[in-house]
Amino acid sequence: LLPNHRQKYNLHRLCAIAMTTEEARCLAAREAADKGADGSDEDDVDATPGSVPPCPIPRPLDCLFEVAHRLSSSVQLEILSAQAEALRRGAWGGPGGIGVTPIRYLYHDDDGADKIDGGAVLAVHFWTVDDRFGAPALGALRPPGDRGGDGGLDGDGPAEFPRAAGQLTLGVQYRPRCGLVAALSGGGCADATSVDDHGNGAYLRRNAARLVSGVSDPFGLSAHDALLAATAA
Repeated sequence: LLPNHRQKYNLHRLCAIAMTTEEARCLAAREAADKGADGSDEDDVDATPGSVPPCPIPRPLDCLFEVAHRLSSSVQLEILSAQAEALRRGAWGGPGGIGVTPIRYLYHDDDGADKIDGGAVLAVHFWTVDDRFGAPALGALRPPGDRGGDGGLDGDGPAEFPRAAGQLTLGVQYRPRCGLVAALSGGGCADATSVDDHGNGAYLRRNAARLVSGVSDPFGLSAHDALLAATAA
């Protein structure tokens, strides 16, 4: 997973292109606003004098951060996928063992098939469960105190996330400008308990925190620890 010199150069070029594009976009918007303020656009008869939209402020460093964040998040997913595959090929695999659905990168198509632009999902399936009457819903696990976002893993299209018949699922999803989000079959209860400050559900709260740390902490990525926490939760 270590980048070679060519990949490092390509990353540098992507960052430079992102910042240059942001500057050019804001410059074009500023020129259009100045043209409207001067009244040089004679074709627009409905234009109101003095009604000039505010010029956007260029944020090249924000674009630079977004490129670097996307790359680092994809590397984290690749590491977790490689760790899960190593577990599957080892003692944790075989009949009744874990299964791994490879990383699937999502792109926004014209027909709207993928609801998340630039995201990616990874799934690890473990334990057997009777799902003849429906599989447990995937619930997002968030750090204690963080109640932002929705309760599902990928918002409007939970059915699009890879599942395995007869097994529970530990899902990891990259969300642009958010980072990695962990989800667990039936994880809504664990997420609700994770913010309980009355001493109830300390066991679930502790294991939910271990699971989130195992898939989102860049200095402590561990599919092994995340799966152990998932089975305990």
